[in-house]
Order: sequence, then C-alpha cells, then structure tokens
Amino acid sequence: MNIGISTRIPIRQRSGLGTLAATWTGRIAACGLLVLLALLSACDKPKPAAKAPVEPPWHGKMTLSVVPSPPVSNKEATFQVHVMDESGKAVSSASVKAALVMTTMDMGKNEVTLADQGNGDYLGKGKFTMAGPWTVNVVAVANGSRGQQTFPVVVHRE
Repeated sequence: MNIGISTRIPIRQRSGLGTLAATWTGRIAACGLLVLLALLSACDKPKPAAKAPVEPPWHGKMTLSVVPSPPVSNKEATFQVHVMDESGKAVSSASVKAALVMTTMDMGKNEVTLADQGNGDYLGKGKFTMAGPWTVNVVAVANGSRGQQTFPVVVHRE
C-alpha cells in the first residue's frame, strides 16, 4: 500500500557558468587539501629525546664547609666538600657539583664545579649574589652511583 510519501529527495539540476565555476573551485580546493595532507603525513615526526641514564642511589655521606663562614654576598667563597661512602671511607675520583640556590627568590643558575683534591676532598669557588637564606645542593657521582645532599647557608651583607 502506498500512502504517497516519497523517500527520494529531488535533486535540482544546475546550469550555467556559475555552477561550472563552483564545481571546479570545489574540486581544486579538495585536491589542494589532499596534497597538503599527503605532504604533512610524509614529514618526519620528531623523535623523543633520549633519556639521561639513571644512576643507582648512593648511600654515602657528604660534609660542606664554606670559607668565609658565614659567607658574604658578592664576595668569592671557597666550598669544600668531603665525600664518604656508606662505611665512612673517603671517595676520590668523583664528579662533584654544588648548586647555590636562594630559597626566597629565583636568582638564576649558579653552579660550582668542585675539583678533586684527593682523600675525598673537593674544592671550588663561587659567589652568593645576595644576602639571605640559601641552600647549597651538592651532587656527587662516583662509581656509577649518584648522591645528593642539601646544606642550608645564611649569607650576610658586605
């Protein structure tokens, strides 16, 4: 039984130059989009950055002395770190660095590399650029292990 409802949608035919131009413009735009997608898919994707090797934790101990004590802002200070293993034996041939970090504001990167003096002692020179509370974050890497210790320091004015 047919109740007179058509499921077909009538298509209106177009004619004339306007229809022809619209058809070609659409085709050109579609081709341009396909070319763009092809170029983008052919580009190399950035490779993930290589992860830094992770050293196993080190359970040694470090001590820090700063000369002059207390340190004075904008004056050169000498940092001496003594590095020991778990049993208290001096550790030589380590890579030792100290980051000087003001605790109340960002003062930028301020890092001191300490040189091996033998018998577990490491020495370096640096400056605290402002009076106030600082920390000296010492990192030592020895025999494939990494140790870190933080020391609070109060810097005085000149």
